[in-house]
Amino acid sequence: MASTEEMDTSDAPVSNTKYKGNLLIDYFTLQTPFSFENGISTLRSSYIALSASVIANEPDDAGNYYDAACLYSRMGEFEKSIKFLQTALEKGYRRFAHIEMDDDLNGIRELPEFEALILQYKKIFESEIEETDAAYLHY
Repeated sequence: MASTEEMDTSDAPVSNTKYKGNLLIDYFTLQTPFSFENGISTLRSSYIALSASVIANEPDDAGNYYDAACLYSRMGEFEKSIKFLQTALEKGYRRFAHIEMDDDLNGIRELPEFEALILQYKKIFESEIEETDAAYLHY
């Protein structure tokens, strides 16, 4: 587990690799209980700051918003998780098979908002495919 001193949350660009390395090998993955309030609160704040920094440095990368949705789902902040997932989908994240199997999203998976969002964007994705196929037929 990375210590908060090892994480750079400054204004300098943060690479996706560093972000994912620090974020995905974290205490959420290890299911550490929230019993050490002060330490957990500090670590939690660090991950939120790191996630915000990555998004600020690469605002058009849909994957960054997806990763934030996973983070907030793991933290039990379901409304924020749904909003970040929606933004990821709006920005073009289309890995629906991954979304359906990713246990990071288990916290929101059964919410009506999640189900509606996935259905909405699957329909959009299908219509994008149909439009692309139609364009090739006329070429």
